[in-house]
Order: sequence, then structure tokens, then C-alpha cells
Amino acid sequence: MRKVMKLMLAGVLALTMFGCSSTAKTPTIDVQETLDTIITTYFSEMASMPYDEMYVSEVFGLTEEEIVSFAGVTPMISAVATDVAVFEAQEGKVEDVKAAVESYKEYKKNNAWYPIETENAEKAVVYVNGNYVFFIMAENVEEVQAHVEGLFQ
Repeated sequence: MRKVMKLMLAGVLALTMFGCSSTAKTPTIDVQETLDTIITTYFSEMASMPYDEMYVSEVFGLTEEEIVSFAGVTPMISAVATDVAVFEAQEGKVEDVKAAVESYKEYKKNNAWYPIETENAEKAVVYVNGNYVFFIMAENVEEVQAHVEGLFQ
């Protein structure tokens, strides 16, 4: 009887310690707060215009059918070569949002006027984690990308 009780206790303890689920959940983030932190931390001198629904719809071709929320900034003048955005895709629409952001990256590369703008557009990053799609175009793209990746660890 004691052996059975010990085995049952050990089983309960193992379930408590290791849990029953093996699926990891992707953290959720607030897209506006995330963008604000990126801008404040990495681009405090940037004079930028926030993305609005019209910009996202006309330039990215994205609507409420593809995205839950978004936040982004583009420079007021093309001599500033920083453009950063965060999109939360609707369930099952991540690939559509990623494709739209990849297309935007190509648009930025093809329409760059200044050498720094061309360089930053060439090394711009489209980063996807869970339902979130990021566009990072900046001189310090690696640093910003490391920050973004850290949000999901």
C-alpha cells in the first residue's frame, strides 16, 4: 500500500513540475508601445510621420481583414532613411502580411533617392514572430532587430 501511495505521489509531483502541455505560447505585445519603445531607444532624433489607416491600405494594401493592429513611422523627408513598423496579423494571415511588407521593402529599395536611403533599404529586415510582422529599415538595423527578437524570449 505504501508503494502505491509513493508512486501516486511521485506521479502527481511530476505532473506539477513538468506540466501537461508541450506547446509554447508566443508572447503578445502591444504594437504601439513596442514601436514607441523602439523609437525612443534607437531613433530619438527622428522627425517622423506615423502610419495611418490610409497609408497602410494604399501603400501596403492591408486592411482589417489581414491585420488586427499596426504602428509605424516613416520619415518626413527622404534624406532620413529610417522606417519602422509593427503589424499584428489576423489569425491565418501572417503570410499575407509578410508578403505585403516584403513588397514594401522592394518599393523602398526601388524608390530610394539618397545613398544612405538606398543602403538602408537594401539591408532592411522583415522579421516575423507568431502573428507579428516587423519592418525595420535603419542604419542600426541589427541592433533594432536584436531588441525585437528579445521581446519574444
